[in-house]
This record gives sequence, structure tokens and C-alpha cells, in this order.
Amino acid sequence: DKLYPSMTAKLQFLKDSSLTNFKMNRALDYVFANWNTATDAGALMDLLGKAKQEPTDVFEDAGDVGTRIHGYRKDYFDAMIQGTPGPATSFIPAHDPDVRVVSAMRAIEKFVTELNYVPIVSELPVYSARYNVAGCIDDIGLLGNDVVLLDLKTSNRHKDSYWYQVAGYCSMLRECAHIFPRRCLILKVSKEDGTYSLEEFSPSEVTKMMAALMNMNKSLEKVASLRKDNQKNVVTL
Repeated sequence: DKLYPSMTAKLQFLKDSSLTNFKMNRALDYVFANWNTATDAGALMDLLGKAKQEPTDVFEDAGDVGTRIHGYRKDYFDAMIQGTPGPATSFIPAHDPDVRVVSAMRAIEKFVTELNYVPIVSELPVYSARYNVAGCIDDIGLLGNDVVLLDLKTSNRHKDSYWYQVAGYCSMLRECAHIFPRRCLILKVSKEDGTYSLEEFSPSEVTKMMAALMNMNKSLEKVASLRKDNQKNVVTL
């Protein structure tokens, strides 16, 4: 009955400086593209407000697209598991003709075909009582004779935090089911040209780093709790 915070939330303290730059650049791009609308002080303030909101809108749209891709990929893999496979794009509903989704599904099918990937289970919830964290593994499957943990990413770039995230899933899977994948793969699919790229790492090595990271997170949470408890009004003006 216990609720655990997500693995993603636990990794939030790993700051990604590129996100700050991305937000700033998108806001500036919006200002430069719409500068002619700032005809007076009121219009200028409206322009700046919209520019501030622009990065958030971009992130929300990307998150929505990624969620849909993950869902269609699950339908595709579930059909393969049940022995009723079809073209990956056939699992995209008619009401979702988004070219980004089509590109990503083609990339997933290309990966499956070229590496002869055999899915076993998708969207598997796992948790760790040891580290007080939970998560959901995208996929577990077979590559040759190896059991692999596959994590699907639809962002435009790889991030260091992905490794820690997947290593955390490995640790949770081992704790929950006594299964330790021999290989970990991060599958990044393009939303533009139907291609994919892979990153692979040894789970045993990164899992050790994951343990250290979780201990650091626990220490930071403890310090934050102590500072909150110690806040006092020393001077009242």
C-alpha cells in the first residue's frame, strides 16, 4: 500500500544546463519572430508574456507526442507477443496522422527488423523498497540469447541522466523479480526521418553508480528537511 516517488522525480536534482539554454533560445526566437507586434507598451508586455510561455508549450507538445508514441509502440509489441504482428504504422489511429508519430513508429519497426528484436513484456511496473523509488520499464525483450532492458526515448538528444534512469530500472527489476538483464539499450527514435540510434551499457557498472546517486538524493532530501525544520523568524520588521 506504500506509494513510492518515481525514478524520474528522484533524478530531478541532476540539472541539465542545456534545458535552460533551450528555454532561453526559444523565448528569444519567439520575440525576434514577432517583434513587429510590439507597437506600444501593452503589446510589448503581451509579447514578452507569450515568449515566456513558448518553451513550456513546446515541452508540453513534445511530451504529448512522446506519450502517444509510447502507447502505439506498446500496441505494436503486444501484437507481436500475441503472434499477430503487423506494420508498426498500422497501430497509429486514423485520427492521429502526425508525421512525427509516423516517423517514430517506422524507426521502431526498423530497429525490430534489423536487430531481430523479440519483445517479451511492455510497460512493466517495478519498485525498490531499498531505495524508496518506483518506475515503469518500457520493454524487456530478447536479442539473440540475451535478455535486454529496452528504454524508448523520443527526445532530440541523448542525456546522461538516461543511463541512471535505466540503471535504476535494472536494480528495481532485480529486487522485484530477481531478474538482471545482461544488456541495457536506450533506443532513440527520430520524429523526422524514420531512423533510430542506440546506446548500450553494462548494467552492473552503472547500477553501482546508481546506488551512489540514490544515496546522494537521500542526503539532499534529509538536508532539505532539516533546513525546513530549522527555519525561524529571527527579526520581525
